[in-house]
Amino acid sequence: MSLLKYILNRFFSLIPILFGVLFLSFILSRQMPGNPYMFSTDIETLRVTPEVLALYEEKVSELGLDKNPIEQFLIYLKKLFTGDWGISISTNMGFPVWNILYPAFTRTIELTLISITISTFIGIKMGISSAVNRNSRKDNSLRMFAIVGTALPSFFLANILQIGASFTNFIPVSGYRANDGADPKWITGFRLFDSLFSGDFLIFFDTLLHYFLPIVSMSIGLIAGFARYTRGSMLDVLHENYLRTARAKGCTEKSILYKHAFRNALIPISTIISLSVASMLTGAVIIEYAFNIPGIGYISTIAIQTRDYFVINAAVFVFTMIFLLMSLISDIFYAIIDPRIRFS
Repeated sequence: MSLLKYILNRFFSLIPILFGVLFLSFILSRQMPGNPYMFSTDIETLRVTPEVLALYEEKVSELGLDKNPIEQFLIYLKKLFTGDWGISISTNMGFPVWNILYPAFTRTIELTLISITISTFIGIKMGISSAVNRNSRKDNSLRMFAIVGTALPSFFLANILQIGASFTNFIPVSGYRANDGADPKWITGFRLFDSLFSGDFLIFFDTLLHYFLPIVSMSIGLIAGFARYTRGSMLDVLHENYLRTARAKGCTEKSILYKHAFRNALIPISTIISLSVASMLTGAVIIEYAFNIPGIGYISTIAIQTRDYFVINAAVFVFTMIFLLMSLISDIFYAIIDPRIRFS
């Protein structure tokens, strides 16, 4: 099977999953107890009078919430894939959902990509070093760090870091920018990229400084996890016959380690990396809450609390697309590394 045909097969197999998740999230969100309009100040502060009830019914009718759930879902699905993600009911009443989620999503993406990049590089290096020096003092130290780092909850580490940083006036412990800080010129919506592209280096370094503690909190567990998986994968291949053949042919140890051993150990590691990206994007809500960063996880939690249907559904759509995309990328990576997978 060609690589293109393999990719297309994997792509089309993910489409039913996407629609299934969208359908379940849509139906279940409509079954939540309570009413989203009870969280909007213009109704919450008023007494329940015929005028208020008429206003409520008018708003419900405008958004099509008076139709049966299946009909609502079909209408929502049609609008979703034409770029109309709906209007916020209670989170930011009257604002388009896309205008709410996109700025939050960019902050979460920045935190996640920086954390993943740092964690992957350090974790893989530590895992390889640990495997090569098996049962040595260095290996035992790295394994101890991996166990502690994996077991340490990110929210606990975040609180410890905040307490430690609070004794200094240098590292911010909350937010993603200074209270009086300006925003860079809007280019992509990503604060770090926009500040670099527009030459606002003060904003760039201020943002990095605010991201420092959240990134450390998110990275420690990932580094530990990557180190453990890399060590295990490397130990499985370090004594294979093809490595002995490479040594007999005169290959250097560095070439044997990275070109031969690491490439064959990369398949299970790539799975962990791809799934970690998706899980970090969806699980960043803990860190975002701890450091008061309005990312997509933070916004999604508020939407659930206030029963903002369209924000909830859009957030689930984004999360699902991320998981499916990372799964597809992982499968493609498998097929490139080991062509035999295409025929399995």
